[in-house]
Amino acid sequence: YGELGEFETAESDFSTALEIARRLEASEYGVYVNRGAMRVRRGALDEAIADLNTAIELEPFEHQAYMNLAEAYRQQGDIANAMRCVNDAIDRAPGAAQCYRYRAQIHLEEMDLTAALQEIDTAIQLAGPNATADDHLQRGEILHGLKRYDQALAGYDQALSMRPDEREHHKGRDVA
Repeated sequence: YGELGEFETAESDFSTALEIARRLEASEYGVYVNRGAMRVRRGALDEAIADLNTAIELEPFEHQAYMNLAEAYRQQGDIANAMRCVNDAIDRAPGAAQCYRYRAQIHLEEMDLTAALQEIDTAIQLAGPNATADDHLQRGEILHGLKRYDQALAGYDQALSMRPDEREHHKGRDVA
């Protein structure tokens, strides 16, 4: 329901899920992570942070709560805490490409193109054949910003080879 914007229905479903988990003495971690993520999307950041911190208390070695917590802090403009949470997620899941993608995004927002390039390259390497066209597009855009045009073209070309009909990939290549 959260994806559909029906947040009140989603909140009710999460409350029911928590009751069931408690009754069955099952882990509540997933409920708190998912409700926290939904609250981040809704913009209820203080409530999201509370849920995600509860999830971390329940399962401190899982990375998903840290990633969602990073997004809540980023939306609050607290980049230092957002980066701390992403780093905590990477400590727990060093092979998770999405963590490095997200860290690249934070570096881009902070205009640190060199650090962003390092992170997206790590994400692409970790993803291997599962790297996305968007990964390569972002790499091309970062390289373009660094005025490394030949390398930027290679990034755009890789993105185009994966999604030839995507206008943004063509646009970036044409500008480079």
